[in-house]
Amino acid sequence: MDKRELKKQILFLALDRLLDMEEYGMRSDLGFILEKNDEDVTDPEFNRYLNLLQEMVDNAESKLE
Repeated sequence: MDKRELKKQILFLALDRLLDMEEYGMRSDLGFILEKNDEDVTDPEFNRYLNLLQEMVDNAESKLE
């Protein structure tokens, strides 16, 4: 496996594991990104985050050989 393929595998694995985190950890990460307390993250913000993360996982998976 060359460096480029390894990079794709690592990106997919990291994004997929992030998507598999429990909701509390994900809200905490999103709170950090939004510079809010995780309890202040709204459901629409969280859903947007989940949808975008799923899109990123799907995109990364599509690039694997």
